Amino acid sequence: MAAARSPASRRILSALAVLSPLLVFNKFVYSVGVVEGRSMQPALNPDTSGTRRDVVLLARYAPVISDMGGPIAHGDVVFLTAPHDPSMTLVKRVIALEGDAVRPRRGAGEGIGSWVREVGPHDGYVRIPRGQCWVESDEPYRGVDSNVFGPLPLGLIDCKVAAVLWPLDRAGQVPRRMPKPGRVVYEGRILLEVDEP
Repeated sequence: MAAARSPASRRILSALAVLSPLLVFNKFVYSVGVVEGRSMQPALNPDTSGTRRDVVLLARYAPVISDMGGPIAHGDVVFLTAPHDPSMTLVKRVIALEGDAVRPRRGAGEGIGSWVREVGPHDGYVRIPRGQCWVESDEPYRGVDSNVFGPLPLGLIDCKVAAVLWPLDRAGQVPRRMPKPGRVVYEGRILLEVDEP
């Protein structure tokens, strides 16, 4: 015969039955994040005083399940782990994916990374290796991005920004923005000196 459960254990089991799906949803489907800093202005945190921070909806399934919202694509804004400090989260825009070629901004590679010696640039461009991407700040003079680190593994991407939730006057999708024409050449449209014919 089953033992009768106490009211306290029934409350605990009820709470677990409600909280478990919510925690799974928050960890693997959608969650909410706050954007810090000014590196993504004007798309995110456009208030130059820095007193208002954008609250965003994060699509956590996007990096791993391509048929539920699509894979990471050119122009997506993503939250990713900083390659130089795993405790730090960066918010950047994906401008190139594997196979693409990027012309780095002036002064690229002068910071933390030594990627210039490792992968390029060749003919003024860097070919993005398989399984990697190139991310940049929308505001070119703020924050660190692939111009410092070079191409980054897609595995560092945690989630992509689905929409701005707050402030309400700017609620909605984050506008797609790409660099000036000629900075990114998409897969297969350029042959670099290091490419095999």
